Formats: sequence, C-alpha cells, structure tokens
Amino acid sequence: MQRAAIINELSGLVVSTLVDYWTITVQKSAVENARLELEAAQQVRDIIARNTRYGLGELYDLNQYNALVASSEARLEAAMQRHREAVRKLVRTMNMPVDTKVEGVTDLVDALPALDEDAAVKTAFEKRVDYRNARLMLENADRELGYHKNNALPSLVLSMGLNTLGQDENYSPAMRDTASAKYPSWEARAKFTYPLDDREIRVNLRNAELKRRQAGIDLEKTRLEVRDDVLNSLEQVRLLHSTLGKARTARGESELYYQRLLARFRQGKVTAVNIKLALDTLTQARQGELEALVQYNVALLQFDLARNEIFDRYNIDVEKYIRIDRE
Repeated sequence: MQRAAIINELSGLVVSTLVDYWTITVQKSAVENARLELEAAQQVRDIIARNTRYGLGELYDLNQYNALVASSEARLEAAMQRHREAVRKLVRTMNMPVDTKVEGVTDLVDALPALDEDAAVKTAFEKRVDYRNARLMLENADRELGYHKNNALPSLVLSMGLNTLGQDENYSPAMRDTASAKYPSWEARAKFTYPLDDREIRVNLRNAELKRRQAGIDLEKTRLEVRDDVLNSLEQVRLLHSTLGKARTARGESELYYQRLLARFRQGKVTAVNIKLALDTLTQARQGELEALVQYNVALLQFDLARNEIFDRYNIDVEKYIRIDRE
C-alpha cells in the first residue's frame, strides 16, 4: 500500500508538470491569436484610413479602429507576459536554472485514440491505487478474522519427549550409553483447552467480523466508483473530441466569412460595423478552438489518471525511481 501511494504521488507530480508544460503551449497559441487579431485590426484600419482620405469613409470609423488597434496591442503584450510567466513556472516546477530556455514545446494532440470500455475498466481495476488498497484491506480483514476464529476454537496440544542417560562413572562410556539410548526415558503430554465465556475472544471476533464486512462494503463501493470514473472520463474524451471538431469547423467558416467580407469591404459594399462583427466572431472562434483543444487534452489526461496509466502513456519506468528498503 505504501508503494502504491508513492507511485500515485509521482503520478500527481507528472500531471502537475504536464499541466505547466501545456500551459506554455496554450499561452504560445494565445500570443499567436493576439498577433493575428492585431494584424487584422491594423489591416481594416488602413483600409478605413485610405477610404477616409478619398472621402469614402467616416472619421468616427477610423477613431473606432484606432482604439481597436490599441486594445489589440495591449492584449498582445499581456499574452506575451503570460507566456513568459508560464515558462518561468515550468522552470521552477522542474527545478531548473532560471535562465533555462524552453523550446520545442509540443503541439497538443487532436487525434481520437482507440477506446475500449471493457479493457479500460479492467486496466483500472488492475492499476488504480484506491481499488488495489481496498482489495488489500479486505484481504487483511480476512486474515484478522481467521486469526480470531482460530483463537475461539478448542485446542489440543500433544507433546512427546525422549531422554537418554548414561550411568557409567567414566565420561566416555557414559557418553556411549547416552548416544545409544541404552537407558531411555519417554514422556508424553496432552493439553486440551476450551474457551468458556471468554469475553475478550468474543469481542475480538465480533470486531473482526464487523471490520471484514465493512472492508467488503468499501471494496464494492470503490469498484463502482472506479468503473464510473473510467466510463465518465472515456465518454468525456469522446464528447470533447466531437466538440473540438465542431470548434475547428466554426473557426474555418469564420475565417472564410471574414476574408470574403473583407473583400467586399475594400469595395465599399459593407460597413465598418459589419467587418467589426466579423472580426469579433473570428477572434472568438479561434479562442474557442484553442479552448476546445486544451479541454480535449485535459480529458485525455484525466482518462489516463482514471486508469492510472500516466507512466505507461509517456513510457516512464517508474521502478527506476522507487527504492523501498526491505530490511
């Protein structure tokens, strides 16, 4: 149980590091989105400024987009600061030098793995720390109950003994007589005990039976919790993968809508209000796709945790880092 607790604690450390690692990816994507938003706002502002010079636009539209550009610049700077803070946190979590450069941050995955409900539940029963500990508690309760039942039974102890003596006055002949059992002496004993109205034995037996019954209830409760946890996390993976696909479609359609509307805006066929709404929709769609991607990866991580397969997923040999003194 102590060994399982250590592995569980290490799993928590791995998860914490992964969350910090993914946060860098998220913040890096947020920086890119903020930069794209700024470039789009600048592009529209330049078109409005040109149209205003030709008498085809209104100054208040230019004022609005000047404000939008300034706001986008502020959001980009804030996103870059959050990215720097995320990098510092990861460096601190991993206890690396403060000047460590974090590069090559991996992209979040978007593929749906093969999901087998029965196999996932079976794996969880084999690897989950809480279920294994509940099973060990039941086994210990069975042993304790058997011990107290044994104490409550009648007992019969039989013992036999053989002594040999030497009667010669000289040492060597006496030793020979002893070794040859020339003068044997046999003893036999029988001891029978029966616990009559032993209150301590009755109390211990009653407590052991209650403990065993409670351990059985706890095991069944844990079994249902583990099963539900695995099934819920598996269904969450499927749901969020579907949500990610829809968010990706929404982002693609929003980009097409914005680009086509921008072309019309250059021709003076739509107003700045229409292009502003399209830009807001595009920004929200990009952010929504990013959030859906992060939530999907978090769901994958929770699915691994539900089966206690964090180390298996990332090919970590946890046994290399665990040493329990068995002396």
